[in-house]
Amino acid sequence: MSVSALPTSASASTPALVKMASGEYTAASVSADPTDATKLDLVKETDGNYGTTPPAPTGAAAAVQSSPTVLASLASLKLGGN
Repeated sequence: MSVSALPTSASASTPALVKMASGEYTAASVSADPTDATKLDLVKETDGNYGTTPPAPTGAAAAVQSSPTVLASLASLKLGGN
């Protein structure tokens, strides 16, 4: 009587990203499989999990980007840096 090895599937031995019902991926699965996480351009969300969209900007950051001071400074720029 001989014993032969059973074939194993690639998915059983390869780490896989775990997607939750919310559409986010668990932090543990991203750290276990960073290559696939990079391919999907996953970014860390505020709750610690990973998603495919960047976190929403805060109200303060959006207000700073469109402030009159910043816009005036941009308008005063000249070609060549003078």
